[in-house]
Amino acid sequence: MNINYSHRILITSAGGFLGLQNIEYFRKTFKHKIWILSADSRKLYNENTAADLCIQLPKGNNENYILQVIKYVKKYKINFILPCSDEEAIKLSYNLNRFEKLNVSIACQLPEINKIISNKIKTYEFLKKNNISTPDFRVVRSKSELLKFVNYFYNTYSGVVIKDPIARGNRGTIVIAKKIIGFKVYNESRELHMSLSYFKKNIKRIIKFNFPKILSERLFSPCYDLDVLAYQGKYLYSVVRERINPAGVPFKGNIIRKNKQLEELSKKIVALLSLSWLVDIDVMTKSNGEPTVIEINPRISGSAVISVIAGVPLYKNLLKLNINKKIGAIKYPKDGLKIVPKVVCEAIKTK
Repeated sequence: MNINYSHRILITSAGGFLGLQNIEYFRKTFKHKIWILSADSRKLYNENTAADLCIQLPKGNNENYILQVIKYVKKYKINFILPCSDEEAIKLSYNLNRFEKLNVSIACQLPEINKIISNKIKTYEFLKKNNISTPDFRVVRSKSELLKFVNYFYNTYSGVVIKDPIARGNRGTIVIAKKIIGFKVYNESRELHMSLSYFKKNIKRIIKFNFPKILSERLFSPCYDLDVLAYQGKYLYSVVRERINPAGVPFKGNIIRKNKQLEELSKKIVALLSLSWLVDIDVMTKSNGEPTVIEINPRISGSAVISVIAGVPLYKNLLKLNINKKIGAIKYPKDGLKIVPKVVCEAIKTK
């Protein structure tokens, strides 16, 4: 029997920690009106994803990525693509015209916007120029500059953060602070914390001397993910999720917050960058309590489903944008609502 689905969507990088729940909540939202093709660079199995069909795609930076996506778009009559990794969102944005000819919409930003937000240096410089709060930062282009500004931030703020400009999330992030003794991995994350003496003693092993790098003051909790729905620079609404694990990865859950200051921050960023679709803005807190932007992601948050579980129709309204339907006001969840992952135990037969 042929079913005329209202939405035939491709969700990429669907094998993440909350990938299954993402698809489950798309399914719950649209029931029989949606057909879902899930994709990942690793092999997925239909019974583990709740999708109608699973495929394997090359990574977003692969030269064959776009050709493979087009092949499956044509084969399965896809009309909407939701990229869930930075590389895929960026690669797809440079090929928007090719997909428009196939009547396919993609939830990504325009290429000129991605050039800014995919690079932390360009992001910070753009935000600072437009009077949006950023950490105090410096761009360093040599080992001598690196050591100079490590000392500057350490002495000025009692801590310094070192990042590569195009690193994803907290991959490769190094935090040096006066209160840290020796070396430790922070909260099971990809973030490394250490003392200044440990850093200087082990610098050749710790640092890859590929420049430029961005150094900034150390920031603190609370840390937030802002799920922001917008279209062509028009802000629609946002949901503020405080991270239970400040590092974000591994994911430990969120606390929903009502925060007018962060809502206004979202509005300004949407207007300045003319953002569209569903965007993830990461915010941390300065030592004086001021919230400050650390990242604007070119795609949906990997944990955006938490806002849907909290009762906000993010996915429903995302696809409403795709078919030019009006989006009404939402009922915002109760401040302090806590949502955490559940653990499922299964008995496994042994030989």
